[in-house]
Amino acid sequence: MGNVLAFNTVGAILGSAVSGYFMIYIFGIERSLQFLTVINIGLGLQVILSIQRIKSLGWVVAGLTAAALVVLILNPAAFRMWDRKYFAIFRNNQPEVYNTPERKKDALENTEVLFYHEGIDSTISSIKIIGGIQAVLVNGKVVASSALSDRQCQMTLGHLPMLLHKNPRKVLVVGLGTGMTLGATSVHPAVEELTLAEIEPNVIGAARSFAAYNNQVLDNPKLKIVFNDGRNFLMTTPDRFDVITADPIHPWTQGSGYLYTAEYFKIASARLSPGGIMCQWLPIYELSVDNLKSVVKTFSKSFKYTMAWLTQTDAELIGSNEPLIIDEAQLTRRLADPAVSGDLKPVMMETATDFLSYFIMGTAGLKAFSRGGIINTDDNLYLEFSTPVSVGKDVMQTNVTALAQYRESLLPYLLPVKDNAALEQQRARWDRNREAAGITDRAHALFLGGNSDRPEFRNLMAVLKTKYDQFAPGRFL
Repeated sequence: MGNVLAFNTVGAILGSAVSGYFMIYIFGIERSLQFLTVINIGLGLQVILSIQRIKSLGWVVAGLTAAALVVLILNPAAFRMWDRKYFAIFRNNQPEVYNTPERKKDALENTEVLFYHEGIDSTISSIKIIGGIQAVLVNGKVVASSALSDRQCQMTLGHLPMLLHKNPRKVLVVGLGTGMTLGATSVHPAVEELTLAEIEPNVIGAARSFAAYNNQVLDNPKLKIVFNDGRNFLMTTPDRFDVITADPIHPWTQGSGYLYTAEYFKIASARLSPGGIMCQWLPIYELSVDNLKSVVKTFSKSFKYTMAWLTQTDAELIGSNEPLIIDEAQLTRRLADPAVSGDLKPVMMETATDFLSYFIMGTAGLKAFSRGGIINTDDNLYLEFSTPVSVGKDVMQTNVTALAQYRESLLPYLLPVKDNAALEQQRARWDRNREAAGITDRAHALFLGGNSDRPEFRNLMAVLKTKYDQFAPGRFL
């Protein structure tokens, strides 16, 4: 019994290691299963022959098994039974798109697969809807796309901390995705060292298919790629960074809850240089208001000074341990850089006024909003167990309404101009912007709730177009 248990344990360990780290990585899931099927049949026949004491056929079975394996290896396209394109385009959180033969056929015919690979950690694909958007899928979930709202979020995650920092020379980006967040950080002239921490090497191939959107960042000579979990990298590197940001990683995806805990934010805070800034994605979809409060309160625990931007379908948090004071004049100069403004123009954030119009609250507002929130830790992993409850539910209208209740004026976070007349103009401008923001918040919530056909929404949009036609979030909406 001891010998049987020992062999079984060794076999289980080798099976997991060989199949997960070798076979799937090199041959893919389907071919690996075929290899294992052939091997199991061969071993089964050997056991039967052994019991029947027919030793003469043992070598024949072994030879046939080896021959079958060689045929499968030398003919990669032979005996394929699965539709790899269907695997590449399938979205596991929207199975209704493929629930009839007609819908499945339509999806296959109207989707182009730009990249597909089954890796050690994830199955990665890059797809393009013919005549539509391009998207990256990780394990069957769209994690980023070329849709304007997604681009706005990814550009904000990259440019926001870079523009708020006075001189961002060393930058760390956790997660690659489409590469847009990484690419956004790369175009700032002050950058000297750009580090990417990415756990899945095959995302590189998918990101290359987004070169038109990510400033071809993977060919940037300043870029250093570390294939490691972002948290592990921060725990082990001796480096400090002026900016730490991350591509969108939703807390309900497997293992991602550890990138939203108090321990992780504490590690990241400790790896910032003096005056350093961290940017954290805050999705307003598939999270409840209590979940949002948890993320904000947990994040704020590690950063003395915080801010939040509200874009179309997302929010972005900023954290620093030194005061966050925005100099409009300096921001205007930095936004004048053609590469930076070129990124931000399509998402209506190219001028200082437009860019700052997406601000929703600072330290005081975030503290008030997160009051009563549960701090997410490595020990309780509150988000990992609570966020799946909101998957597939329409929560964005509720979340925008909840955040808007704590909207603050931007003025306390701006560097005041010295000239009295200019100071009055600055105050009048941002007071007017706050009026426009109040109307936009209501329209924004209705839009995300699927109520764009209601008279209330149309009336609000009419006011924005006639009275506040220069307000960037209203124009984007």
